Amino acid sequence: MLLEIPDHIARHIGLNENELALEFAIFLYQQEVLSMRAAADFAQISWVEFEQILAERNIALHYSENDLDEDLRKLEKLGK
Repeated sequence: MLLEIPDHIARHIGLNENELALEFAIFLYQQEVLSMRAAADFAQISWVEFEQILAERNIALHYSENDLDEDLRKLEKLGK
């Protein structure tokens, strides 16, 4: 999907393409539409960098029991 923003609106917003993608990714993350990793992918940055940006903006992380279970499984595999 390609989203086109008219030039006059883009100038009014005052963000370049990467900055706008980041802002939209943060919005989608806050709305719980995208996971942290998916939002970071959308913004074309690492999930670590995305997490740091969220922390700088005091945006709460969404971390469910399923996320914890998945992380524990991954750690268990690393320990083998």
